Amino acid sequence: MVKRMVALLVAALFCGATADACVDSSSSTTTGSGGATSSGAGNFDRNALLASVTDNVVLVTLDAFYVHAQALAVATAAYADVQDEDNRVAAQQAWRMAMRSWQRAEVIRLGPAGSATAVAGGLDLRDEIYSWPIINHCRVDQETVAGNFNDVAAFRNQPVNVRGLDALEYLLFNSSVTNACPPQNVINSGGGWNGIGAELTARRASYAATVAQLVVTSAAALRNAWRDGFADELRHAGQGASRYPSAQEALNAVTDAMFYLEVATKDLKLAVPVGLSDCAAALCPDKLELPLSRGSKWAIEQNLLAFEALFFGGAQAQPAAIGFDDWLRAYGADTLALNMGVAIAAAKDALAAIEQDDLVTALAEEPASVAALYFAIKAVTDQFKTDVVTVLNLDLPNSVQGDDD
Repeated sequence: MVKRMVALLVAALFCGATADACVDSSSSTTTGSGGATSSGAGNFDRNALLASVTDNVVLVTLDAFYVHAQALAVATAAYADVQDEDNRVAAQQAWRMAMRSWQRAEVIRLGPAGSATAVAGGLDLRDEIYSWPIINHCRVDQETVAGNFNDVAAFRNQPVNVRGLDALEYLLFNSSVTNACPPQNVINSGGGWNGIGAELTARRASYAATVAQLVVTSAAALRNAWRDGFADELRHAGQGASRYPSAQEALNAVTDAMFYLEVATKDLKLAVPVGLSDCAAALCPDKLELPLSRGSKWAIEQNLLAFEALFFGGAQAQPAAIGFDDWLRAYGADTLALNMGVAIAAAKDALAAIEQDDLVTALAEEPASVAALYFAIKAVTDQFKTDVVTVLNLDLPNSVQGDDD
């Protein structure tokens, strides 16, 4: 069994490195297990795959996040009422649960979560909930001094990076009495920060409660946008009034979202901190996501689990799930479907092999293990952006085109 798994992993890495290892790019015919070939997948039900992704992954994920967002609002409201350590710890834990749930939803930047100018059905709701990597702790400190957060409705008009889950991390996990602004900033030069004095904890707690309420509102808007119409449009792409003229185009929208694993998880959350990209030093731990809560490791875990669920159309144990692996097999690309599953499993193993609880500590003590995780995820995304999209005749999103890393 061990030898077989090693052989499969080697095959997966080789397939990811060279597209023609799994696909004869000169022909529309693809090679499956045992050399079997197929000239197409005309009988494959693409709408069934869309329905499986919608029902087994998207709606389940958004429902779960909405529940966690509500719990976060309750916990932060209690902390705003009484700023004792028990309430603060409870609010922090509620935030962790909500953020874990959101990190799965991060990969579903599809439809209402997506950009209104770039994604079909986009309503910009993702940025309303979580604006990373666009964060600005100084701006959060400025709002703490201004004290305008008590008007929840009015505060929604503030920039997204002072009222999302990223701002909440700073408010709940930062215990420093100093601020993130330079000395010349008006809150320092004008004495506003020093004027807060003993009110600082209470202000941060009240600010956090307001932000949590806004997150609930956005979570509900996102969930309802799917349940009140967009889910049907995705399930029934190419039929009736769907904004997608074909199921193929809708599936291309799903895979565009799945490239979050490459563009955000691999390239931003791992390559930069581990010193492989856009880092002037050997390592850049200050570029890790969620450094205050030490949540960067489990954030990547949730991203990977979301990608896996989308690829398989749900949990692999679900017998009724229809995924991209089934679509590949309909084309005769059984080996590629298997190799993708092996590569995903290897990436999960690489994450589990990091002994430290968080990546801040891992980069300090064993950076090679974090680099190994980067390369394991790269093995997944390399196969996905070359072999999978080639076999399934999908287009790469603009963010990935021309990216050879």
